[in-house]
Amino acid sequence: MIYKNSLPIGSLSLALLLTLSLVSNASSVSGAENKSIYTTKKHKVTYEPPQGNRPKESVGGASRGDRCPTDSLEQNLPLTPLLPTDSPSLTLETHPTLLVYVPETSAKTALLSVRDASEDYDYLTTVPISDRAGIISLTLPDDAPALEVNREYKWSLSLLCDNKLRPDSPVTQGDILRVARNRNLSDELAQADLLESAAIYASAGLWYDTVSSLAKLKSVEPQDSEVSANWEGLLTSVGLENIAKAKFVE
Repeated sequence: MIYKNSLPIGSLSLALLLTLSLVSNASSVSGAENKSIYTTKKHKVTYEPPQGNRPKESVGGASRGDRCPTDSLEQNLPLTPLLPTDSPSLTLETHPTLLVYVPETSAKTALLSVRDASEDYDYLTTVPISDRAGIISLTLPDDAPALEVNREYKWSLSLLCDNKLRPDSPVTQGDILRVARNRNLSDELAQADLLESAAIYASAGLWYDTVSSLAKLKSVEPQDSEVSANWEGLLTSVGLENIAKAKFVE
């Protein structure tokens, strides 16, 4: 039986082609979405704390004064190290980068100190401080002695109020434990970009290397949503959500 409303063969062919084209396009979009999701998961920076107990002297904010005498009383955040508070802080580097949130202050310089328990390693230097609140990055210079593998170090940053170290100068501190680089990790890092490296460091429990890698990306690509999401997620995961949106200052 032939229906009067039946489409001509040419129209049927055209309809079939249009349907196939729509299906193909939908598959392509779905594939692109899956790829994007996969990429995001692959590059997600998730810090896995290393096993081991925290040293007895735990990291805190300011342990003497909380501000210089001439500083504003309306500071929202104290001098704070960008460190986890419940796990050892590891690095692979001989000269690691330390990140510290510094509130708005009248101090123009700060004293950076790095020591080991026996004080065989004792490094002191002064560093300039911005007059704006924000995160500063401090990399141990090449002329500082290299940190040794499997040796723990303590570092501190003290604001020099009135350009001198006072009994009530704001100070914050942290610990560093350098660990050996294994071959598998080296092979992974050799083929990774900076964001991938941050993810690799994080999964290996290497805090200093993770946060410094993301900080470099954050400074170079402040508008990159993936970098910002990873940065804020990393800091929030260790209780530093109040600092997660702070700006970087020099």
